[in-house]
Amino acid sequence: MTMLYEKDFKFRLDKKPIIRFKNLVYDVDKDKVRNGIPLDFCSKSTNYDFYIPKQEELNEVNNFISRLMPKKNIREFLLKILGSLLFPGNIDRIMLFFIGIGRNGKSALVNLLSFAMGEYASKPNVSLFLGKSIDSSKADPNLIHIDSTRVAICEEPDNRNVSITGVCKAITGNVGFITGRDLYKSLTKVYANLVPIICSNNKLTIINLDKALVDRIIVIPFPKYMLDVNSKNEQVEEIIWQGNNSEKYAMTFMYILMDALRKYKKESLIIPNEVKKATKEFILKGDSVGRFIKDKLVESEGIEINIDIVWNKYKQWYKLNNKSRNRLSMTV
Repeated sequence: MTMLYEKDFKFRLDKKPIIRFKNLVYDVDKDKVRNGIPLDFCSKSTNYDFYIPKQEELNEVNNFISRLMPKKNIREFLLKILGSLLFPGNIDRIMLFFIGIGRNGKSALVNLLSFAMGEYASKPNVSLFLGKSIDSSKADPNLIHIDSTRVAICEEPDNRNVSITGVCKAITGNVGFITGRDLYKSLTKVYANLVPIICSNNKLTIINLDKALVDRIIVIPFPKYMLDVNSKNEQVEEIIWQGNNSEKYAMTFMYILMDALRKYKKESLIIPNEVKKATKEFILKGDSVGRFIKDKLVESEGIEINIDIVWNKYKQWYKLNNKSRNRLSMTV
């Protein structure tokens, strides 16, 4: 009997810039579709065949995305970010928040993204990124399930005021391997180098932001999508993008992401002003001092003010603007 031995085989799987389809592989670095070879070390797959979509299919998906994101600059920025997910790792060291209230299609978009990415996308519980940090010696199946995936898609947490976990800080900091344990299993190394996407309404507040985390957060604002209830065509289209109905567009969206990746490689990634504004507002919700400075303090050259006066004004302002009784509100 001939045995095959490859040192650290498990930890070499799915680390190369390659996306595997059922029939071919896509070399992300070379922008080339080819036959797979053993040295690709692929275990994950999109679970569908690669093919070049018809123009009609491309138009359908592009029109859907345009309705969700009418502003061209935000739409192109978003597609570049999503295209970069084809690379292994969190290249830009970011954490994405898709935020919007009402019917805005963000769930339909991440659903389509999940179908396109196949096994390269994971859907852990949001507690892996937002909530209480879990000791690495304790079992956490969510951590095991993101091993070697390229994007983690999460729905909003039940709590409105949450902390970013230590695992999330490590992942967005490109730490690479993290120690974790599945239920009833021994400790193992998990390759957790991906982009988290959190879908939420605008009531979510992060309460433990620091400089490093602030620099990693990007908020994509989703405008409310208004459905014409009298239009049968729009009602049919609404159904098409719900649940598993959009799975048939997986390869079409992947083809769009490949094109977006080419633009990502060639062009500068310029953050639109609307995204900057939404991100700043989201961050300030968890930064009471920052909001106080923005609301109440005015820079004036040559004028000084006593810090005790500022502190008293801040306490008054805080009590008026923060109804929840947290540690600070009980001490000021």
